[in-house]
Amino acid sequence: MAAWDQQATPIREIDVLWITAGLGCDGDTIAMTGATQPSIEDIVNGGMPWTPKVNLHNPFLSSEVGDEFLQRFHLAAEGKLEPYILVVEGSIPNENNKAEGYWASLGTDAATGQSAERDKILLSSMVSAHAILGVEDGEFISLLEPPAALAEVAAQCSNEGVWPVLAGDGSTTVLSSPIILYDYPQIAPESAGSLFDSTEIDEILSLRILTLTDAEKREMRQSDDRARQILERTENMPDEQFAKLHGVLRGMTSLKEETQ
Repeated sequence: MAAWDQQATPIREIDVLWITAGLGCDGDTIAMTGATQPSIEDIVNGGMPWTPKVNLHNPFLSSEVGDEFLQRFHLAAEGKLEPYILVVEGSIPNENNKAEGYWASLGTDAATGQSAERDKILLSSMVSAHAILGVEDGEFISLLEPPAALAEVAAQCSNEGVWPVLAGDGSTTVLSSPIILYDYPQIAPESAGSLFDSTEIDEILSLRILTLTDAEKREMRQSDDRARQILERTENMPDEQFAKLHGVLRGMTSLKEETQ
C-alpha cells in the first residue's frame, strides 16, 4: 500500500477534458447542468472548499469553439497539460474491426488539418439510413399502446438499436427510428428546418454543429449545398430560437383515480 505523501504540492487548478464523441447521446452533460449539490457553477468557479478550481472543457457548455476549444485536448495528447481528468461520455467503439474509416472522432489532426479522407469514410458510413417496413394484407400494432388482446405478445418484443413506431397513414408502415418516438411522429413546429434525417434532436445536433472546428466548417461548406445551408442556418440562429429547441409542453392530462 502506497504511503500518503504529506509533502505533495496541493492541486490548485485542474482541467477536465470532456469528450462527447463516443457512441451514445449526451444525457450526462444535460443532467449535469441540473445538478444542485454542488452545482456546476460552484465547481467551475472554485466555490467548493478543499477542491481545486475546475476548468471544464465540454463541447456543449464551453464558450470556446473550433480550434480554440481543441487546444487543451491537443496539449494533453502531446503530454504538455498537467494535471487533467479525461471524461468520455458514451461508449468507446472498437476502431480495429475494419480496414478503413472510423466510428467516432473529435476535431482534426493538428498536423494535416483533416479529420480523415471524406470519400473513404462515406464508403463505410450508413448516412441517414433508416429501415422502413411495410406490409400488405395485414397491419402492424403499436408497441407503445398495443391492443389489450396483444399486450402480452408486444411485451415480449425486444428492440436493439432502433425504436419501431407506426408511421404514415393507418397501420401498414413502421419506421425503425434511431431515437424513441411516439407513433405517427411529425416534425415539431419549433424546428427551424431539416438537419440530416428529420429524426434527430434539433438542440443537440445544432450545438454539435457549432462546436465544429474552422477546418471542419470549411469542409462542410464545400461538400454540398444542403450541408452549407444547414451550417449557415445554425450559425445564424437567434438565441430565442435556440431556447425553443430546449423543450416544450404540448399538453397535460390528469391521472384517473383507480376504482375499487
